Amino acid sequence: GGKGTIAIIAAFNHPNIASDLAAFNKEFSLASCTIANKCLEIHTMNATAKNDSGWSMETALDTEWSHAIAPKAKILVVEAASDSGTSLLKAIDYAKSRSDVVAVSMSWGGDEFASEASLDSHFISNSPVAFFASSGDNGAGASWPAASPYVISVGGTSLNLNSKGVMSSEK
Repeated sequence: GGKGTIAIIAAFNHPNIASDLAAFNKEFSLASCTIANKCLEIHTMNATAKNDSGWSMETALDTEWSHAIAPKAKILVVEAASDSGTSLLKAIDYAKSRSDVVAVSMSWGGDEFASEASLDSHFISNSPVAFFASSGDNGAGASWPAASPYVISVGGTSLNLNSKGVMSSEK
């Protein structure tokens, strides 16, 4: 069922996240998770952040499935000002500073780089927080921040379906 708060780290503004979550919950007969019932909270790091349809889709996916997996947990969507590393790390720092956050979901990543270990402190918290990051899609190699020893790497596979919609392979 879940407890505590799951922080979803996203870039830009997703103006319809509350209504997207409501539609998802209705479709799958899940408990209501709204701003009004204090299950959903949206924290915008920059009030003038632009909208981005690609990031909005990823934000909705992470928010909806976090609620489906842990319906008793609260959801905190932290919208970084942009998709720059600096902005995303500021959003992570905000999330981990909150005493109610038990998990931080980062469904993004990029190529590894020589100085990445210098950023590991962003994935360490004084309270028990688990950090999760996308390992990359389509069987890609390691990506950062998933490559950090302080982050749980998730995903990285592709499912192929046959003409009947049944899984035929995974890579």
